[in-house]
Amino acid sequence: MTIDKQPKVLDKHPKVFISYAWNDQEYNNRVRRFADKLASSGIDFILDQYDLKPGDDSFAFMERVHGESITNILVLLDPSYEKKANNRQGGVGIETQNIAEEVYRQTTQGRIIPIIFEKHPDGTKPLPYFLKSRVYIDLSKLNNFKDEEDAELRKLITMLWNNEVTKKRPFAVLCEDFLYLVFYPIFLHSIKQ
Repeated sequence: MTIDKQPKVLDKHPKVFISYAWNDQEYNNRVRRFADKLASSGIDFILDQYDLKPGDDSFAFMERVHGESITNILVLLDPSYEKKANNRQGGVGIETQNIAEEVYRQTTQGRIIPIIFEKHPDGTKPLPYFLKSRVYIDLSKLNNFKDEEDAELRKLITMLWNNEVTKKRPFAVLCEDFLYLVFYPIFLHSIKQ
């Protein structure tokens, strides 16, 4: 009897849309390093810094959040994003309208993942109204995204590949495990005698 204890991996590479508020060059570079880290973990992404070219329709670009090939939407939160989302300003305001519709329609889903990317100066988390009740991942302490040991980053990458961090095992499998653990040693002992 073999028991598969490995998490089920997606049949294809995950592909994420990264929503964030433009900020200073240092912040925008940090967003790009984050996207590159995802790519090095086998996760494809759509990021305006790479994918929005001069002459492209920016509204059509932002509507790609609804694309069939997008497995997740990562919302990188900082004080600027919170303000623009709450006031429906600029590109963040448009993306908020697109994303909020899905957030309010589905209360139990993991497709939209809020990520605390930078906190307010007083240490509070920048959560726009439409994401206040959502569970988030805090990557505010990471800068280079080279630290493989960061638990939050590992959790995010695992979620993107498996769509779950810890999978609740079916009751039948748990019973099978229990029976195996209890009776297999007895079986081995009886064979030796």
